[in-house]
Amino acid sequence: ELSYDEPFFKISIKDDGVGFNTKKKSKGIGLKNMKERAALIGATYQIESKINEGTQTTIILDLETTKNKKNENT
Repeated sequence: ELSYDEPFFKISIKDDGVGFNTKKKSKGIGLKNMKERAALIGATYQIESKINEGTQTTIILDLETTKNKKNENT
């Protein structure tokens, strides 16, 4: 799902898969990379997952804040 509610741009991805425990340490780096990449563009990153119910990942970018930071750096 993509949505825009000025000044927020939101990307949300949801599945109805097996889910997983978000508090359990993982050997992979995929979730860590998504969080770091969201931070690089000034976005927030959230993940919610429930065993046997699925997972939802949401990234929210405040375009006004991003615009102001870009102007400060020019």
